[in-house]
Amino acid sequence: MSIKLGKYIHFKGKEYEVIGMATHSETQEELVVYRALYDECALWARPAVMWNEEVDYNGHRIKRFTHIDDIVKEEPPIGVHNYSKPAEKLALFLSLFAGRDDVFAKRWENAKKGTAGYVPVCHNEWTPLCPKSNGGKMRCSECHNQNFVRYSENSIELHLTGKLTAGAYPMFLDETCRFLVFDFDGKSCTPEVLYRDVVAIRKVCTEKNINMAVERSRSGKGFHFGIFFSENIPTVTARKFGSSLITYAMTKHHELPFQTYDRMLPNQDTLPKGGFGNLIALPLQKLPREQENSVFIDENFSAYADQWNYLFHIKRYCLTELESFTRQLSPSGELGSLHRDADEEKPWEKKKSEPVLLKDDFPNTVNIVQANMLFIEKSEIKSRALNTLKRLAAFRNPEFYKAQAMRLSTFNKPRIISCSDETEQYLCLPRGLEDEVSDLLENSSSRVKWIDKTNAGRKIDVAFNGNLRCEQQQAAEAILAHNNGILSATTAFGHSDSVCLGSNPSRATTTNAVEFIRRHLFSPLFMRIYEWQVL
Repeated sequence: MSIKLGKYIHFKGKEYEVIGMATHSETQEELVVYRALYDECALWARPAVMWNEEVDYNGHRIKRFTHIDDIVKEEPPIGVHNYSKPAEKLALFLSLFAGRDDVFAKRWENAKKGTAGYVPVCHNEWTPLCPKSNGGKMRCSECHNQNFVRYSENSIELHLTGKLTAGAYPMFLDETCRFLVFDFDGKSCTPEVLYRDVVAIRKVCTEKNINMAVERSRSGKGFHFGIFFSENIPTVTARKFGSSLITYAMTKHHELPFQTYDRMLPNQDTLPKGGFGNLIALPLQKLPREQENSVFIDENFSAYADQWNYLFHIKRYCLTELESFTRQLSPSGELGSLHRDADEEKPWEKKKSEPVLLKDDFPNTVNIVQANMLFIEKSEIKSRALNTLKRLAAFRNPEFYKAQAMRLSTFNKPRIISCSDETEQYLCLPRGLEDEVSDLLENSSSRVKWIDKTNAGRKIDVAFNGNLRCEQQQAAEAILAHNNGILSATTAFGHSDSVCLGSNPSRATTTNAVEFIRRHLFSPLFMRIYEWQVL
């Protein structure tokens, strides 16, 4: 068999050189002798019959090895591509994944403990100047002997060639950024839910003609969405766009959880005091890339054959375009409509338009089971209506915004707190929302069929040997007139006496789920108080 000598390109993109033919001494099988044109230039031998074989790759039949002469005859791709010079690839990579140039991070692993993480790359690490060398513990951002390695084409080259795994800090010191990432981590949900959420976001991007790159994570169990900018964009503006995209996607796919708002990186509008901001693991690292991970994928979750040419043609958006998208995606605000407390109202501000539900969004009759929650039967209710109902039980987390305003880390602080739940058949809301759910359905011309499955409780026959103060009696009479209610009063008011003993002491009463909270700590927690029911 005749095999042409010279340079070949493997179907996965690596380069090799055929230097001759050989014959197996035992089987007399013809072998191709070739060497790798990367790393240590290892020498290999492969059966000749395999050399010109075709393999299945990304849904296509292509040759395992292609001679460089055959490639040159084809029309070369426009821009940077697999066969471009390394300097062109590095420049493209750094222009897309731009971050702070004074520091970057590298990944570390502890095989014995099974732990891993990222640490800023420092020239002084583990030298006598490093606190860690003496057994000390100090954050790198607080060290007085900082000598960080700069984020440059040299560090990117080490990353792409597998010498290290790098991460960038995307928020600049002036609190702008050049790209925004959505991190869909497969650790927190099942593969089915993960794929559902990724497809939902991708469909919305396609609908709105938003060019967003999707990368399979280095583990192969998660996905990253990336949108790139042609100029430095204020991080707060970039995140508003990201939030608006999620808000719009939830109207189409109500199953998207509110935690999706916490998947954005950078995950806060400002740099935390004394920190570097969020770190983003960079794609295309050599080792996971060989396993088809840390690569960019198409709508069928298959890797693009030419990763560099795909990145070259990625659309980069300017500030004006982002602001326009934000207004289109969510006119009522980037987080959409959420539950608001009366004391959150700002009458001097112009109210944003609320989503309008139509009669067609609901069936003629909606079945709602009253139990420990309101179980709303989802059958025939459209996704945007379910999303509106779900948002009745969601509110902004004041702890997140407090930490962000103080330039503290927002790690593990959800941006939105949701008190809803969902099963395959029902949307579950707190019972305290009964009036709001009724009003919403009534405005949509739908009839509500209430199915009472509440627990009647256990009757008790007691006598109260005491007297309520005037204000306690007033509170008791007011709250006992309703099935659901909240008693808000100062410390030492006597909440238990007022509620449990405020009715006629001679009659038997039952109560369910009486909870007391400090209003100044978390006023929206009234959403968690499902009921005050007195029979």
